[in-house]
Amino acid sequence: MLLQLRDSLEELIVELLGRQPNLPAQEIRRRLQAPQRQYTIRAVYKELAKLEKEGVVVKVKDRYSLRMVWVISLSSFVDTVHNTYLTPSFISSLILAGQEKQTWRFTNLTKMDMVWTQLMLGLHRAYPGKAMCIWCPHQWFDLAHGRKQQQFMRANELAAHKRFHIIGADTYLDRLCVPHLPKSERFSFAKSRFDKEQSTYYTVIGEHVISVKLDKRTADEMDKLFNRVASARQAGACGVTEFFSKPVKVRLTLERSKTKASRIKRKFADFFGVRLAEIG
Repeated sequence: MLLQLRDSLEELIVELLGRQPNLPAQEIRRRLQAPQRQYTIRAVYKELAKLEKEGVVVKVKDRYSLRMVWVISLSSFVDTVHNTYLTPSFISSLILAGQEKQTWRFTNLTKMDMVWTQLMLGLHRAYPGKAMCIWCPHQWFDLAHGRKQQQFMRANELAAHKRFHIIGADTYLDRLCVPHLPKSERFSFAKSRFDKEQSTYYTVIGEHVISVKLDKRTADEMDKLFNRVASARQAGACGVTEFFSKPVKVRLTLERSKTKASRIKRKFADFFGVRLAEIG
């Protein structure tokens, strides 16, 4: 089940029950229906019976949920995989392996950001001494991760890399990041040539570009939230923390493109008034 590249009916059922337990079969079928996929109630019952036999699903009366023992076992496995693969040393070897382009899709911002963070640390290792350029329409990472994000900033500082950082909005929430930015970083909230790209984030170092693309709805909602909140009290009332647990569609791409990297770095050089060679 976990090894399939395409979502099968059983994987869709497991994913749905992971978000919402205690569902009857008819409701499971209703929620999984979509223009590009249609399932009969018989097919749903067949997959539920198979999952129940495999110990993945448990049935109480007429309602289905994931089996807690299976959930705990899966969680332990995921933790092991996370600790093995989401490390700067492994990711830097992945980067240097030479694959031109890799894309990952996520439905959760904080999980995507964990991978993004490790890719950035891996790029630091792959390009020692090179400057990193960062474009962020909004600086939401501290809000989503708090202490973990601060630890990442300290790791960047220890790496002694220069960073050129453009933040696309000058709001109360965006400015919360300032005390935690590395001392080696030059940052700005001023208007730039990236302002039209409000749903795309860039991280560039050497010949590599990381791009994060939010779906339009999420980008628009984030922009409204950041422009609405002007104080800590308003942040609580507006549900800032809850925003980052909402389901989203986000695409994370790592690509090796000297042409694209140079084009983006040239914009940073012009913006900060430095020579392109200083950015590397």
